[in-house]
Amino acid sequence: MEQSEPSKETSRDQEELTYLRDQRRLLWSLPTGLYLLGTNYDKAPHLMTTSWVSQVATSPKILMFSVEASSKTARNLDHTKTFALSILKTAQRSLIRRYVKGDQVVNFTEDLLEIEGNTFSLTSNLDPFVPDGVGVIEGQIQSKVTFESHFVFFGEVTNMALFDSECDVLSMADTKMNYGG
Repeated sequence: MEQSEPSKETSRDQEELTYLRDQRRLLWSLPTGLYLLGTNYDKAPHLMTTSWVSQVATSPKILMFSVEASSKTARNLDHTKTFALSILKTAQRSLIRRYVKGDQVVNFTEDLLEIEGNTFSLTSNLDPFVPDGVGVIEGQIQSKVTFESHFVFFGEVTNMALFDSECDVLSMADTKMNYGG
């Protein structure tokens, strides 16, 4: 029985799959932190795990972050224009997976804010943040760029608090998570 040569189309398909795999690996290699982005709309505090965050200007201090267009966080940011970005310690990596999904169990009273069993504090805008992390950055949304899958928000820093300058900051490399590509 004669063995046939692979078709040029099959070879091209394999090259495309290899290219896409390599592209994902390369994009995943970009160093990124892991943060919790807190928002609050209609008295419903919400947290989202995010990794696409960067400071893009110093005067004024502007942060850029990306969120899925269909997310509850995107809706909250569109309505309130405020946020709290919690910078986490490496030791807090277990928090990250709890806030990947949109639906959260919230216990919110005048004296307590508990989301998914963890206690949080609130900014003056009522955005939740991690009180024992590295720190928190509060901000006001200045603009938004729309892409098919995500919105990129630009927010001016309005307040910051550093809680612990002696610890390691959580990054994607500290977990087995990857996102993007």
